[in-house]
Amino acid sequence: MRLPWDSRYPQAIQCWLNKWELLPPFFDYQAPIRKVMYTTNTVEGYHRQLRKVTKTKGAFSSEIALQKLVYLTI
Repeated sequence: MRLPWDSRYPQAIQCWLNKWELLPPFFDYQAPIRKVMYTTNTVEGYHRQLRKVTKTKGAFSSEIALQKLVYLTI
């Protein structure tokens, strides 16, 4: 698993290797439970949603324009 990803994601691979002993218990859970565990982080979901709508926009015409977009997103 490591070789194909080393050059593309060196920091991610290093994180996994540094904490490898903590990872296997996560896989003891059934797949539906694992899915809930890693998708229910509200803050991450909120940030992901904001990034999704703002990354296509290069710049905003004003701070109010940004505020409106954020308001409509949430």
